[in-house]
Amino acid sequence: TGELPEKIKAQMAQRAKIPTPAEVQTVLQSIMDTMPTPLKRHAGAEHSNYFSPSEDTIYMAPSGYFKSDLHELSTLLHEVSHSYGVASRKNRESLAKYAQSDEHRAYEELVANLSAQAVIKHLNFNLTDGMREQLDDAFFKNHQTYDVGWALKGLRDKPDQVFKAAADADRTANEIIYKLENDLKAKYELDPTLPVSDFIKQRLSRSDVDSMPLAKAPTISSNDNHVKTATPIQQQKKRTLKI
Repeated sequence: TGELPEKIKAQMAQRAKIPTPAEVQTVLQSIMDTMPTPLKRHAGAEHSNYFSPSEDTIYMAPSGYFKSDLHELSTLLHEVSHSYGVASRKNRESLAKYAQSDEHRAYEELVANLSAQAVIKHLNFNLTDGMREQLDDAFFKNHQTYDVGWALKGLRDKPDQVFKAAADADRTANEIIYKLENDLKAKYELDPTLPVSDFIKQRLSRSDVDSMPLAKAPTISSNDNHVKTATPIQQQKKRTLKI
């Protein structure tokens, strides 16, 4: 059958590497540096992680409460994805009306989960079984999305909404990736010893003609300007909402 070209072997080897804790930490820090909201650590009784729309702030448990940096990264990406739904960013109706129905709640959680997964997938991390279990745990149990049946009750008979949520997730992930890659590129140019995976180095350097270009600048959809202003009662609910 013949030998594979060395270039192909090198690309396969890059994809086969498990990310080191330092490489994951670099990405985690970059997400923190480029996220559009403040991040506040809190060690409450439940060590919960959530986005507060009224404060436009993400609350996260201390790093030590997560199983690993990868688990923390996935959880943070979920909350960052929620934060892009506010009126000044993607203006998602599902976030504005999150507390009003299972359908809106299910839609918004699906967007956040799919967006977080898309970013992780884009990084091309080759994961061990243990890493995959952690990501599965983060995906399915973030805010007990599926344990309480929001998606089942809210979207079961509306497959068109599932596709729409996937499109919103793609738009959200694209903006996160765009900012992430530009931040990593700037940092890597200043410090070539920055711990990043070979795959990411290849993307940032653009030295290989076959490598994919950096993520495109996000676009704004004309559908993002039609969310109605909440009533005073709805605003009161929003003040105490944790997403």
